[in-house]
Amino acid sequence: MSVFQLFWNLILGISGGIISGIIVSRIFLIQGDFQNQINSFDLLLRKLGYTSGMLFGIRTVQEFSYDSDIKMHNEMKKEGISTEEEYYKAHIDVNWISKDRLVSDLLKECKKMNTSLKDELMDLHINESGLQKILDKSV
Repeated sequence: MSVFQLFWNLILGISGGIISGIIVSRIFLIQGDFQNQINSFDLLLRKLGYTSGMLFGIRTVQEFSYDSDIKMHNEMKKEGISTEEEYYKAHIDVNWISKDRLVSDLLKECKKMNTSLKDELMDLHINESGLQKILDKSV
């Protein structure tokens, strides 16, 4: 093997190592950016799901409260109780929960989450076309 071939092989090996290092670095950079976009999008979807759960909870509380009010008024008529205060005194063993306070707490938590969501949605940078299509459809 001549000196020229030795240097030629050495130059090819070094340049091939540099080029492959650049390519691998670029691939990991692209993969990391894509993973960050997916993680941001996943967090956004989880928060939307949390908000949906809060709204479902509020609806459930309202439905249960309505059903309980009808049941209470029917029982009041049947038992001859004239005021709700008397009804509550007659059922002192029941652990009553304030519907208004519960709905207020759920709404407060929902508003806090939605304020956070709005800010995050404005700051969300999605470059990947598939995620951008999903984001455009959901907003």
